[in-house]
Amino acid sequence: EEKVIEFPDVEAQFPGGSAAMMQWISKNIQYPEISIENNEQGRVFLAFIVEKDGSISNVAIQRGVSPDLDREAKRVVRNMPRWIPGEVSGKKCRARCRLPLNFHLN
Repeated sequence: EEKVIEFPDVEAQFPGGSAAMMQWISKNIQYPEISIENNEQGRVFLAFIVEKDGSISNVAIQRGVSPDLDREAKRVVRNMPRWIPGEVSGKKCRARCRLPLNFHLN
């Protein structure tokens, strides 16, 4: 088990960058019905590891809003396409990433 790098030389990134990631998230996120009924909104903070092959593992909520929104945030991150892995000294590494996801009702 290789160690996870908190601040790699080259950050792991979503293919196409952050604008592509936001687009992908908005297409794939499903606001839970119960959260809409309960008027739950806010920002869920997640952390996860981008593995050397770009897959995502160890998805964890760092600061949540509600069980339903937290579960949906985790589901979306787990289903993301493979990322471009981070690098240290020119070698691919396991890198920790953090991501805030906003849930807001119109």
